[in-house]
Amino acid sequence: MNTLPLLERMIAPARAGELTQQAGADAIAPAAIHLRHRILNYIRACGPGGATIEEIARVTGLKICTVCGRVGELKTLNLIRDSGMRRAAASGVAVKVWIA
Repeated sequence: MNTLPLLERMIAPARAGELTQQAGADAIAPAAIHLRHRILNYIRACGPGGATIEEIARVTGLKICTVCGRVGELKTLNLIRDSGMRRAAASGVAVKVWIA
């Protein structure tokens, strides 16, 4: 499946009315397509075991806040989904495992 057109869609920020949210969305916009590709490719490479946001950030070297935003966009585009599995984060809290 060619996901390129989906990945290039503009995704609205979570709270479009907030100035700080809009500033963040504007700042990441030029890199968002590339970042979505990197994250999606990593999740796909993980196969059925998937990956948590923390794992994605660690492996890709991206900030957790960057990964969170892009994971949200990939979910909105139906390119990834919650696997139903949970793994412990560094904090010990059980977190979602994402799969493509």
